[in-house]
Amino acid sequence: METIQPCGKEGISIPRPVYNAIATLIIEQLKLQETASLPSLLQAARDKISLKAKDHWLVYYVKLDLESRGYIVADTSHQTGQLRLTGKGYATDKFY
Repeated sequence: METIQPCGKEGISIPRPVYNAIATLIIEQLKLQETASLPSLLQAARDKISLKAKDHWLVYYVKLDLESRGYIVADTSHQTGQLRLTGKGYATDKFY
């Protein structure tokens, strides 16, 4: 799967099963917690989908892709770096 990034930057290619696992994890975590930081999502990826520490950058790229596609937004009002779902993100259950 080719990811996209904000501001028209070039994305990367991630195997679809890996992308789906990470995207689903991010969406599920945000549905449970309402907001989450990137470090907490990285930890959840290590714990729940056995993502190795060396592959943590995949979570970052999937996060950027989900932001670019309008599923999540970064809360910049308090400069906390917290992510939250958009209406589109709440309506999503699975990625294919």
